[in-house]
Amino acid sequence: MSVLLLWGWSLLTQAPAWAEDPVPAPTSFLTPKMDDIVRTSMKVIEEREGIVSVALPGQRSLANQTQILFFRRKNIRLEMIATGKVKTEEREKSGRLVLKVELDKEGVVKYPREGDFAAPMADPTAIGAGDKKDNYDFFIPEEDEVIKTNPLPGYLSGGIGLFWGNLQTTPVAFVNQAKTSTGYRFSPMQINYFTHLLPLGIEYESYKGNFPTSTREGKVVKSSEAVSWLGFTYRFKPMLDKKLELQLRMSSLTDTFTTDNTDESLISSTLTGTGFGAKAVFVLKPNLWKREKGEMPIQLQSVFIEALYYPFVTITDTTISRGSSSSGSKATQLRAGATILAWFDFIPILKRWYVEGSIGLRTYSMKFSGATDRRTDPTPILQNGTGSETHFDSRIIFGVRFEDPIKSIFYPDRGKK
Repeated sequence: MSVLLLWGWSLLTQAPAWAEDPVPAPTSFLTPKMDDIVRTSMKVIEEREGIVSVALPGQRSLANQTQILFFRRKNIRLEMIATGKVKTEEREKSGRLVLKVELDKEGVVKYPREGDFAAPMADPTAIGAGDKKDNYDFFIPEEDEVIKTNPLPGYLSGGIGLFWGNLQTTPVAFVNQAKTSTGYRFSPMQINYFTHLLPLGIEYESYKGNFPTSTREGKVVKSSEAVSWLGFTYRFKPMLDKKLELQLRMSSLTDTFTTDNTDESLISSTLTGTGFGAKAVFVLKPNLWKREKGEMPIQLQSVFIEALYYPFVTITDTTISRGSSSSGSKATQLRAGATILAWFDFIPILKRWYVEGSIGLRTYSMKFSGATDRRTDPTPILQNGTGSETHFDSRIIFGVRFEDPIKSIFYPDRGKK
């Protein structure tokens, strides 16, 4: 009955072939038997690049080129969102048949997504297809079970950008007092990977470049800085109607400053630290958003704020030494920003682009003890010195984002386009 109702509706709303400017069909309708239609319809698993995966109930098969209608439940209405034709059927290792439907992109109102429904618009009977079974040497959980554990889709992204920074220092006595610098620019690089299988991610950022410095006498000397950050992230299930994502992080930080200067006004040093923190993301569009009909190709995807604290920091001077030990040193990182996503359907493969803009503050609180070493003046460097550094930066990253590539390895039937 549900199939006949949907098929009849599609015929009634179809514009005549001779009409030059047909009136668009309504995208929703009332029905007293909506629950029956939803209950007897097929369920959408996912959509990838115009191919929709649909779970077939029981062992029923559909012939190739069968017309399929996709609709979405919207309160007391069923909203028709797209149509397509059966391309093929594939059997998962669990024995479930999955229907692959190629969308009619000219008629897409909204792209189908997990939780939407599908129904054939023609005779659904056909001889069973795809009886072969795939053999696996190890157990892989069903994707439905994975999604319950990790409702956030996995993705891989990477980009490069621009960085503007300033540094203020409070030196240890008179040592390293010329390190303060303003207006330096670097080119940061960023790679993020969040797995589809678990709510875990790995994030990496780095930048390096020349550092404008001069000694206390005003002599310009060549200096450089290289900073790298590696984070391991756990993502909680989204909250507040899937608008708020919270993440816990464990991270490592390395900051290496090198200079050609030979006296105590500028010294080469390396700082390393291990820290913990959290990130809050307010989500406006999904991480793997793609443009639907009627939408702008560029959307504000999210805004975020993050904080990291490094209780374990080690500072090693490589020329003149402010102390043999730096126990008690600490570091903090704060960052806030926003991400914009762009979807360009006409570009092959590289369809989803992102721009991330942010401002950040990184501070070092340094404590030294133990033997010191001053090589250019007989006056010794006092022990147990303290100092601080404050780095402020603005950055913008341009990059591309993909669905988790490892997902297609564990779920090859779902990964095909």
